Amino acid sequence: MKPIAILTLFLSLVLASCSGKETQKAEGAKPFHDKAFALYRAGAPAEEYIAMQEKAIEELHEGRCSYDPVLVLSQMGHFYLHNGKYSDGLDYLHEATEYRIAHNDTATYGDITLFGTLSTLYARYKMFDEARRMNWEAIEIARKLNHPRLVDLYRMRAAMYPDSVANDTIFKYLDLARKAIDEITRETRAQKDESMRDVECERVIWMIENYEKCPDSLTSAIQRLEHLMKFYNKRSHLTEPFILGMGYFLNGQHSKGIPLMENAMNVFEQKKMTENIIWSYETIMKLYAKEK
Repeated sequence: MKPIAILTLFLSLVLASCSGKETQKAEGAKPFHDKAFALYRAGAPAEEYIAMQEKAIEELHEGRCSYDPVLVLSQMGHFYLHNGKYSDGLDYLHEATEYRIAHNDTATYGDITLFGTLSTLYARYKMFDEARRMNWEAIEIARKLNHPRLVDLYRMRAAMYPDSVANDTIFKYLDLARKAIDEITRETRAQKDESMRDVECERVIWMIENYEKCPDSLTSAIQRLEHLMKFYNKRSHLTEPFILGMGYFLNGQHSKGIPLMENAMNVFEQKKMTENIIWSYETIMKLYAKEK
């Protein structure tokens, strides 16, 4: 596994090579890469979308891939990190970084994915300063590309602060995400509406997870999440049921909350979602401990 410190050094060189340059969209679209992402978004088992992405990687290494190598490699890195396979994930992110340094190309959507994935990884290890630095680089590229990913990057940034930070800081970036939805010109109205719901969902999830900071908002947050979940594909939105169960539990509705959380945890187990499994067990144990 490539140590995070070494990868940070490589990324510093990437930042230097990308700065001050106009950005361009990567051309082409390899079916395996796109199919892998579609499977991931649809909530397919990890082994399915990883296997599909491996075919895209194979084409890339054989010189038969016209898609941006940084994007193909970074997406695989994201898939592995999402499933708790940090060694494999970092290897692919390291390869993506080496490619960018070697070719010194203009920044593309692949760089957004690379920096965005690294920022999430740093945040998971509570290395918040480094996480925000990587996130900001991704934001800058997304702005120049007028890319819809800008909305997600602002949402991600809201989660890259320690628990001690004021609520206003969190809501500031969620508000910027909402603003970005209207500024992005490449999305349809339906896509914008979906993005708006995602930002609102992020807000109410934060309010439930951080209920001690805003206890008077717990009931309204639960009601809002109930409403938003009516629009979601149950296969792709797997975390929200657990959060809703958590809200019920905190609101004293244990008979509604516990089954929802347990069912969500069973889904995490079935789909081998390592990070979600760890997070959900830690969360539910803390909830039970508070009740004693």
